[in-house]
Amino acid sequence: MDQHQLEQFMQYIERHTSLSADDIYSVVASLDQADLKDEQTVASLVSKLERLTNKPLSEQKRAEVIRIITTNQQQAGLLSLLKFFH
Repeated sequence: MDQHQLEQFMQYIERHTSLSADDIYSVVASLDQADLKDEQTVASLVSKLERLTNKPLSEQKRAEVIRIITTNQQQAGLLSLLKFFH
């Protein structure tokens, strides 16, 4: 992805979420270093996204997201995580 495509991608995410570019970079950095098989790590990441997007999940939805990610039923990239916050 070249610089122009990256900027377009960031603008797209900023338009369709309440995340700023700094928030996006912070989440991506968290994903890069996270053990996504650990429930506590994933729960912390979900909490961070809830705060950043100002969209709390129900306990049931939160548990579902954590289960899906920790059991590797869905790859946990930024876009795949954000879809749970719509």
